[in-house]
Amino acid sequence: MIHTKIVSEELHKMISKLSGYTFEDSSYGNDESDSIINEELGIQIYFPNFLEYTTFSLQFIESDDIEVFDNLKDLIRKINNLQ
Repeated sequence: MIHTKIVSEELHKMISKLSGYTFEDSSYGNDESDSIINEELGIQIYFPNFLEYTTFSLQFIESDDIEVFDNLKDLIRKINNLQ
C-alpha cells in the first residue's frame, strides 16, 4: 500500500476548498487508506491508496452506506448536493 502524507494533505485541502466544508483527519484508525471526516454532514471520505484502492469512497456514518467515486470531481459534486 502507498500512503503518502503529502498526497493525502493535498487531497484534504482540495476537498475542503472545493466543497466549502471543513474536514478533520480520521486516518488514525484506518490502516488501509487515509481518510477525512465531517461530522456535521455525517460523512467520512476514504482516499485511494493507488495500489489496492483506486477510488474515493464516501461513507455515511449513521447508516454505513458507502458510495464510490472514480474521480474527485464527482465526489465534490456529491458532497455539494448533500444539503
